[in-house]
Amino acid sequence: MQLSPLRNCIVNRLLRNGAQTVYTFRQHKLCNGIPALTQSALLDEISCAQAIYTFWQYELCDVFIELSKPVLVEGSGADADAVQATRDTLWVCLDTGLRCVAPSTSFLHPEVDGMLVGIPGRG
Repeated sequence: MQLSPLRNCIVNRLLRNGAQTVYTFRQHKLCNGIPALTQSALLDEISCAQAIYTFWQYELCDVFIELSKPVLVEGSGADADAVQATRDTLWVCLDTGLRCVAPSTSFLHPEVDGMLVGIPGRG
């Protein structure tokens, strides 16, 4: 099934955001829990955090979820494939978004991750 323009847009933004996050953490060895204490590393980490925040607040919540509500509301007349594709896209965004946030919010991630247990594709 081909993605609608809205789902295609949010997935592309998610991938761009995820790539920036992975690059930043690998570049400065932040994924090992041992940050490089340089000005460049700090600026990259701030930029990465801003990108994650922008994705969650402005792209996922303000745009994707708001524009998806008419499709996800029962009785809206949307076909079953569109509803399932929208739900799948939302779960992929939530799952991947949480994985991007996890290294910076290790105190929060296990509890939130536990809420997603039982969702198809989660181990």
